[in-house]
Parts: sequence; C-alpha cells; structure tokens
Amino acid sequence: MVFYFKARPEAGDYTIFMGLDKYENEELIKFGFPEDICVDSFLFYEQSGICTDSNTIFADYCNLADSVTKLMWDITEIVREVWGSNWANHIQLEASEGIVIMWDKWECDGEISSVGMYSVSNSCTGKNQDFSRHLNRVYAPNDIHEGEETWGKLVLLGGCVKDLGYSTDFNTLRHPSEKKICNRINKAVTAFSGFIEDMELVDLFHVDKMSSAHVYLRLNKGQTFDDIPEGVLEDCAQLVKANSIQGNKVNNVDVVYTPWQNLKKTASMDVGQVSFHNPKMVRTVRVEKRINEIVNRLNRTKVERKPDLKAEREAVNAAERAERKQQLREKKRREDMDRLEKERQAEMRSYKNLMVADKMTSNKDVASANKSLQEMEEDFM
Repeated sequence: MVFYFKARPEAGDYTIFMGLDKYENEELIKFGFPEDICVDSFLFYEQSGICTDSNTIFADYCNLADSVTKLMWDITEIVREVWGSNWANHIQLEASEGIVIMWDKWECDGEISSVGMYSVSNSCTGKNQDFSRHLNRVYAPNDIHEGEETWGKLVLLGGCVKDLGYSTDFNTLRHPSEKKICNRINKAVTAFSGFIEDMELVDLFHVDKMSSAHVYLRLNKGQTFDDIPEGVLEDCAQLVKANSIQGNKVNNVDVVYTPWQNLKKTASMDVGQVSFHNPKMVRTVRVEKRINEIVNRLNRTKVERKPDLKAEREAVNAAERAERKQQLREKKRREDMDRLEKERQAEMRSYKNLMVADKMTSNKDVASANKSLQEMEEDFM
C-alpha cells in the first residue's frame, strides 16, 4: 500500500508519497524514479551504553581484532588495552558490539575544536588511565560553525550512546580540554584511526525503528533537488515528522533529504534500511514543531493505492529508451542534412562545373551555325 498526497497547490503540481511500512518502502527504494527525492528524519535516543545490534554496527570488535593487516601495532592488543575489563565481558557474552562515530560532549557544549585524530576514549588522565567508557565512541565532530552542514549527515544506531554524528572527512578533531591524553595512548589512537580509514569501517545508514517512514517527493522532469519550492519542502518535512513515532513527540527534528539515486542499499542491510552513496548530496531542514494545519491539509488529499511499482518503473524505462532512440534518430537526420548542405555549398564553390564539355562551344559549332561576327557579339552581350 502506498499513500499519495498533494502538496500545496500554490507551489505547483507536486505529488508526495510514502509506503505503508518498511516493506513497501523497500519497493519504493528499488523502483524509484530519477525525479524522486527521499525525505526522512534522524532522531536522538536518550539511551546510554554500547551498540549491541549486529545489523546496526560499523564493525564487530572480534572481526576488527582479527582482520587488520596494515598497522604497525597489534590491533588486538590495542583493543584489549583500551577496552579494559569490558573486553572479558565482551568475549564471555560473545556480544556483537560496534565502533560508532559520535558527536561528542565538547561540541555539544559549544567548545571550538582543533585538528586531531580519532579518539577511542573520553576518560584518560596521565599514565594511569581510567577508561570508563572505552570504544563506545570515536569522536568525529566538526567545528561548531560547520555544525549545520554536518547535521544532515548524522545517523543513530539502536541502543547507542546519545548524540551520534558523522564527520565529512574522517579527520576527527582534538579539543583543548583533551590535552591530558598520554603519549602511549596517542600511539594506540593513531593506529586505531588509521585502521578505521584503511578498512573503510565508517558508513551512513538509516535505522528504521528510530525514524519515520520514508517520504518521497516526485519532481517534474528536468528539476533537481535545488529546485524544490520552500513550501513543498515544508509539506514533506511536516509529513515526515507526523509519521515518526519518536519525531512526532519532540520539537526541533532534523529532516534530511536526498535524490533517489543517492540512496544506497546493500544485501547486508535490514528491510527498510538505507545509506547514502554521497553524503554531500544530503541536505537538512529543521522542523521546530508540528503544524497541524499543514498535516491536516495533506491528509485531506490522501489517496491509497496498491501500485505495481515494478511495472511503473519498467514503463518509465521503456519510455526513456524510446525517447533516447528518437533523439538518436533525430540527431542522425540532422547530421545527414548538415552533411548534404555542406556538400552542396562545397560544390557551388568549386570550378568543376565550369569546364563541362557538353556546355562548351567550339569554332566548328560557330561555323555550322552560320552566324556572323556581329551576331555572335550580340549573343555574347
């Protein structure tokens, strides 16, 4: 089942639609149109602890410890060292815990950051380290002034510590208040940071249970997501918030939107789970609160359909192929006409027709015509 809505009429003829649940959303992801824009929200959980959902992790610690080949240090020993006593619990429980990219408390407090590297702990003093929450966060914040741009790339993982984030270039930042980290740990941090980048363990993805159903906006032919009218974007954002279990209860929800072609789906992802090919193609709009007037207006236009999304997409593909063939035929016709015209112009500029034997007149022709010299001069004139 797919629900279709009409955006505010003064903005133009735009259709907004969404699936009944994550299974319909899978079909919308698979058979989307090039003109489609995906709109969704990423929310913050207030829980604390480590991610234990194997489907929503960046890397399993056991795999992490066994798979590295590019480091000078033994990553297994590094992980055991910084994980501390929790490592034994990890092995005993056979837990599948993950490396998460987080928006750290310094950035949330507004502290300006400086360039640094990945940090694998948030509690470290001198030679005697007291690791209270090791490897539950890898800091990757941007400068506070870049927050709005980075905000659109935030993603949450089920059961993880509050305020997860994503850094555009993976060069994480060191804050002045972190100066107490000792040299020994800096070596481990350096190795761990390189491991994150070398093994490409960082990715963005959508977690269905933490977010709304995906809402889609179908643009007109030739439009891009730079052309979305502000009012239509507000309609989409309000619909996202209204259909989010968490988002409908809170204010100041960040809604992200990206072209359908930018959605990334892999076999390892759960139903309804997606990521992005290019995070730079993801944009953010803040929804301060639910506006019932907008939501009610959209619901009055709501139409339920059970479309054959695959057939619709195949029809679009067939139409696009036919259009491309017609364009190629038209291009060939123009090229043929241009070629013939160039040949005609070249022939007109040449001298080859000036010396055609059939058009020549000899002395014998003149003599046989019995014309006088005066008559020939008059003919010439």
